[in-house]
Amino acid sequence: MKAVIKLQQLAANPDIKVSELLNHAYLISSKLDVKEFSDWCNKELSGYISNNEDIPNYRLVRGSIYASAVDKATIPVVISGPEWAKYTDVKLIHDPIPKLESWIYSDDKNFINLRLDQGLEERLLRFFDDQDNQLIQKMGMQNSPFSDNLRSGYQPFLSISKTDICNILSSIRKIILDWSINLEKQGVTGEDYIFTDKEKQMTQNINYHIANVGNMANHNENSTINQKSTNTVQVIKGDFNSLATKLKTYGVEESDIQDLQKIIDVTPTPLSPTEYSADVNSWIGKITVKALSESWQVTKDIGVAVFAELIKTYYGI
Repeated sequence: MKAVIKLQQLAANPDIKVSELLNHAYLISSKLDVKEFSDWCNKELSGYISNNEDIPNYRLVRGSIYASAVDKATIPVVISGPEWAKYTDVKLIHDPIPKLESWIYSDDKNFINLRLDQGLEERLLRFFDDQDNQLIQKMGMQNSPFSDNLRSGYQPFLSISKTDICNILSSIRKIILDWSINLEKQGVTGEDYIFTDKEKQMTQNINYHIANVGNMANHNENSTINQKSTNTVQVIKGDFNSLATKLKTYGVEESDIQDLQKIIDVTPTPLSPTEYSADVNSWIGKITVKALSESWQVTKDIGVAVFAELIKTYYGI
């Protein structure tokens, strides 16, 4: 059996778990000495323990924030206002694929509850604690031995749809399938899982693209990735047309650009990024999520801070 053909068959079979598929892809890429691809397979199987920039953007999910406590109803948590601007309900999933698969098959519920990122979790816990302290103070029970009984005990969490986890698995399956098809096109098949020197050399002509949150392009030194250059357009302080042109090079839609112009027209000019209005921060968050989730066509060299930096340049701060 030719190894690459076997890999294609596994990738095309929805009954084969992605973890099993990754193991086969890891074996083949290791035999072919395609280090970048084998490293990616290994990280997907073992989990991402490094910083967020190394995580592929298909692992970005968005959910709803709730808080629960013993003997209390689960309540939705809405974060808004400038003091919450740096927090978001978007989460990067670091966990290994076998764990994600266990989430899918663990029960028949449609949602999965995950811990929030540490910064947001700590901020919400402080908020709940402040609310409890105000209540205890209003009741005059600051020094009461029963004051702890009045604390809510709420613990925040992020609820995400299992569909989002399935989309992560589907993205990985598609990457492996595309890679195996390109191998076959180059004449790389691996008879009985043995690859010739010529086949190993042919892998240098294989192009593949695994976009990540940091630089949006993971590739080995022999691969080629075509990207649209966005460095030729500069944003000029106070010139919205230059900002709009720059945003378009990143794939931002005209309607979103118009929304930003309306916001800028009616809000005071900030002296620093910390003074952005809630509407500006909300717009940045919305567009960043669109870009990273690939819900519409966007060039792949976008990082999470790009849009904020463009607006900062426009304001001249």
